[in-house]
Amino acid sequence: ESLPSEGGWIPLNGIVVEENEELVSEQDLNQHQRFFRIRDTEEPSDLLSPIAGIHSVKMTIGEDDRLFEVAVPPGYDPKVPAPLGVVYHGTGQSATGFRTQHPDLIEEAALRNMILIFPQALPNNADGRRAWTTNPQDDRGHDDVLFFDAILSKAKAALNIDTNKTYCMG
Repeated sequence: ESLPSEGGWIPLNGIVVEENEELVSEQDLNQHQRFFRIRDTEEPSDLLSPIAGIHSVKMTIGEDDRLFEVAVPPGYDPKVPAPLGVVYHGTGQSATGFRTQHPDLIEEAALRNMILIFPQALPNNADGRRAWTTNPQDDRGHDDVLFFDAILSKAKAALNIDTNKTYCMG
């Protein structure tokens, strides 16, 4: 069975969670035994939620309004430190676009009870495509390293993160 994009069913060892976080009927549970429902927040929030699902979070870094998405697995227990993966999209992509193109990342992370964060780059001045920078003195005037630090701080404040198992990829 193919994996649908945003808002669809995503595999997870025999647990089915609907958007309202209640188990679906026994018949649906049997039919979709390996799937759970992603819960996407509609509007970005200033708060990072520990509730299972996909959440869009906004924050201000300097003069820039920044966004990132957080995938909290259904098995997340705030009493147990969870591994964290920060997943960077490529130039010209968005956090949501990259996440929905790679549902296998969410599946694998959920199987390992890993929280994933998908930061979103700002458009560059040259052609308007989203791109990452590590130089605050460039023509865009913002620093994505500072953005990463702020994301990590926000995640550590809201979630029980295993600091010995924090990874970046992209």
